[in-house]
Amino acid sequence: MTGPEHGKSSDLRIVLDTDGTFTSSWLLGKSVAPVPVGAQIDAAPARRITDGCRAVGASHVLTTSLAGNPGATSRLPADADCTGIRPALLLRTPDAQGAVLYPEEGYALIAGTAAFMAAAVNEGTDTARSRFGRHARALRKRHPSLAAVAASHPPGQRAWSHPGDVDPGSAAARQLTLLDAFTDGTCSAPDFAHGWWEDRRVSQANGERVLGALEDLFDQVFMILEDYSVDPELASVGRVGAFPSALVGLLGAVNGGLALARPTGQGHIGTWSRRNGASPTVRPGGRTHPERGRQSWRTGTRGRR
Repeated sequence: MTGPEHGKSSDLRIVLDTDGTFTSSWLLGKSVAPVPVGAQIDAAPARRITDGCRAVGASHVLTTSLAGNPGATSRLPADADCTGIRPALLLRTPDAQGAVLYPEEGYALIAGTAAFMAAAVNEGTDTARSRFGRHARALRKRHPSLAAVAASHPPGQRAWSHPGDVDPGSAAARQLTLLDAFTDGTCSAPDFAHGWWEDRRVSQANGERVLGALEDLFDQVFMILEDYSVDPELASVGRVGAFPSALVGLLGAVNGGLALARPTGQGHIGTWSRRNGASPTVRPGGRTHPERGRQSWRTGTRGRR
């Protein structure tokens, strides 16, 4: 670092409030994403800082201590190695387009303009928030304070492309749990269908969306359920029996071919559900499919078979 900066307290208050949080006025037009950080900044968050600075043309970063000697500010070249820096501190670009608040061990908040965030959080703010939520749940016993940080920064859009990204409290997570229970043989075909339609209705009402391979899976389950009635009073025995076989075949393809259920690509969907806190309970009964006509999970319009 170079020598200390003087006369920067007013600049600091533009970004940081007296309670140690970002000021609401500075956050206007900006986004915030929490990211995991250990006892000191390591390579991953350091790269985020460098990339964000480069994206907005910052030649250096202002680093302000928030502990010991609060307000002491130094300059750090934007391309310098900032690994090893410990909390509590605020890093920001001179023009305040971007900032990193590192208040304590466990996390940092990255905030800034669209240009800064596109480089510093290139996975997207919502994805970063979803991943931090999973991180906080995984460390809830060791670092219980992370749960409050995650709760304060939920994903703005409820859209997921991989089971590991799905919010365990969502209706989509309950659909994955139903698939797991059916695969394990602990859920009957009628209970699966009734629960699936009910959770699908809730998922759509909550604005949840699934994308990519997960979207394809849900689409295929949708079409299987459309093709086969599971109410013995309304369908022949042959068609009732064909439904489980079709679904089992689909799940076999998913686990074997798409490796969709977990990052490791091994095991049943239930492994993901249990590790991420989703309840394995399957509700008996429920509502049958209320719609008529072939509709796509993705669009709610007439779709492919």
